[in-house]
Amino acid sequence: MKKFIVLFTAFIAFATSLSAKKFFDERYVEFRLDVPFGVSNNAISVTDVLQKEVVIDLKKIADGIPDGGMDVALFANPNFQWNLRFGKLFLGLEAGADVYGKLNLSKDIFDFIAYGNEIDEELDVKVEPVFDAFAYSELSVGLRGKKIQVTVTPGIFVPLASVCGGNTNFTFENTADGDININLLSKLNVYSAVDFSDLNNIASNLDYTQILYNAGFDVSGHVGLQLFKPLLIYADFRIPVMKGTLPMHATLTNEYSMSMNLMNFGDMESPESNLMQWEYDDNAEFKINRPLKFMGYLDFTPLGKFLDITVGAGFGTRHPFSEYSYSYPQYYAGITLNLFNVFKIGVSSDYTDEIFKEQIGTVFNLRLFEIDAGVSMQSTSFIKSFSGCGAGGYVTFAFGF
Repeated sequence: MKKFIVLFTAFIAFATSLSAKKFFDERYVEFRLDVPFGVSNNAISVTDVLQKEVVIDLKKIADGIPDGGMDVALFANPNFQWNLRFGKLFLGLEAGADVYGKLNLSKDIFDFIAYGNEIDEELDVKVEPVFDAFAYSELSVGLRGKKIQVTVTPGIFVPLASVCGGNTNFTFENTADGDININLLSKLNVYSAVDFSDLNNIASNLDYTQILYNAGFDVSGHVGLQLFKPLLIYADFRIPVMKGTLPMHATLTNEYSMSMNLMNFGDMESPESNLMQWEYDDNAEFKINRPLKFMGYLDFTPLGKFLDITVGAGFGTRHPFSEYSYSYPQYYAGITLNLFNVFKIGVSSDYTDEIFKEQIGTVFNLRLFEIDAGVSMQSTSFIKSFSGCGAGGYVTFAFGF
């Protein structure tokens, strides 16, 4: 009888806590580990490879490459957060790394592999890479009123490496006399916080004080306005304030050339190569910002918190206020079903950081512990993002009270 009374009392207490307003909505103290990632391209899908009988149709692959070439992209943003909520006040700390890379291979190389080239026609192939890596730390301060939400997030970032402004050229020529000439010339601008030419001693050569001295500063924010009960409009943004510095500039050079005659292999010249040559310029440095971003959203909840429909649009600018600066549009559209903030499932489509993602995600929340997980098909092409040309996802672990 006593056991029954104890269990009944515990059940009533738990049920009462469940009915408390916003019990599952948010934690007063929270720790979060978030790991989003993705790898994609815009030409070759999983269905092209995962077949019972794999048939490599080079002409089909070449015909499917866009005129702008084949893009291979990757990103990762592992981060750790510590959040505090006191009524209407929010305080948060976040530290993490932000990595983005993109490589463009011109269409000519795929046409050459599939169809070859004509006599005396010179094939000229270009490869253009972009790569950025940052470590960062941010402090968020937010205030939530009845109609207005405002969060300001100043951030310090340390640029680790950047590859931009370089290119790789590959030429192939075959003549009517049977001569074949192959030449490769790659010159990449590699800006870094450390000297990559001596990889064996890179750890011992690190000067952490100097790396921190080269940090930059930016401000992110969130502003929301509850127009009426089911409709919230809000904006998220990041504005560069002070550029970080990558003090080391190296030209990474790879050269290779070979000539031979199909009619006389015995007279083939020895290939000339000069690979992985690092040439540092002591007087050069690169000032860099994290991407500038702006997104505006409409959040519609026609059935209260049970159904959430969100759409948004904006833009981003990579390497803002530099000679390598370029901008791109961004959008988001998603629907989420929410069961008392204990279980959520949502689908979304977005274009962020030049990558299209078609994603499904879930949230399982028991107040003290929460797991969020999602998977996505990705591509730098909207059409190809539905065919499995890339994959990614995220995993979030949160705990607190």
